[in-house]
Amino acid sequence: MSAIHICYNAATFTGDIAPLTTAVIPEPENPLQTLIYTVLFTNARVALEEALQAGLDGSELGGHWADMFYEQSFGSKLWLLKAAKNIPVTHERARLFADAALKQFIPTQYARSFTVSTSRKSKTAMNIVVTALLNDGSEFTQTEEFSFASV
Repeated sequence: MSAIHICYNAATFTGDIAPLTTAVIPEPENPLQTLIYTVLFTNARVALEEALQAGLDGSELGGHWADMFYEQSFGSKLWLLKAAKNIPVTHERARLFADAALKQFIPTQYARSFTVSTSRKSKTAMNIVVTALLNDGSEFTQTEEFSFASV
């Protein structure tokens, strides 16, 4: 059992964490929703060159605390796009980043494959749509909003 557990909240479309004082950590409503949300919005570690190419100063390279235990960084590189413009080339990069992050979980006990698409939601946000092909042959679709820091 971990000290902090992120559960996807379908009512608010956000991730909730259980307080450290909670004796019983709640199980997520849908573990696949939680997996998708957590993977997309956890900052994957990047090389200095990649951070500089994204227009960052290189002082922040992302990463998850558990990265020290694994060869591949957990999470996605979506965070590199925070300062990007909401244009088609950025959407394609977001799709590639999300796809790469989710591929490390294929196959899982939940899904055989993931397909990612993006669409413009507003001037400052895009939708990231993840469709999972479940092990029973059915599909599950989840839409998450990614907001840009600037216009």
